[in-house]
Amino acid sequence: MKSLRTLAAAATLAMSIVVTATVATATTVVPITVEALAAQSDVVAEVLVLRTHSAWDHGLIVTDVELSVQQWIKGAQTTNMPMVLRTPGGTVGNIGQVIPGVPSLHSGDRVVVFLTRADGRNHGHYYLTHLTASILPVVATSPVAPSGPTAPALVRPAPLGMITESTPRALTGFSRAGLTLDQLRLLLQRGSR
Repeated sequence: MKSLRTLAAAATLAMSIVVTATVATATTVVPITVEALAAQSDVVAEVLVLRTHSAWDHGLIVTDVELSVQQWIKGAQTTNMPMVLRTPGGTVGNIGQVIPGVPSLHSGDRVVVFLTRADGRNHGHYYLTHLTASILPVVATSPVAPSGPTAPALVRPAPLGMITESTPRALTGFSRAGLTLDQLRLLLQRGSR
């Protein structure tokens, strides 16, 4: 009888650990407009992802993303050091950590980033201003513009956390269809006045 109670207690403990582990996977997203995102950011730039490297940092996995700035939209880096974005999550060896909603970047990706400077000890390092809405994909050409090397690039809204004009009661100039980089720059310049 005593061994049956011990077995039942062990089974209950094991189930509570499994249930607790599966419950802790949510990310709460507070929606934001592109104008508010830019106002909260130190830097907004069109960038090309050069490389990524994941490592352990104080018991968590982080990924450093080396960026090549194609054009500045807001702010500018004051040193010649490489621009490095640090994002939560990644894979080290056989262990991976995924933060739901955090965009994953890969070498060759072309994106617009909204970043906040890291504190003084990490010169050249930046963090996402908004966990899910700070990276906007750039597609090669607009569907309404002619294709070719001079065709304008189109910036798409972040899939999670971005308020667009199609969002009920939204006051923003950013649509689900996206904007050209020039339109985005003008929108952000208007919003900073």
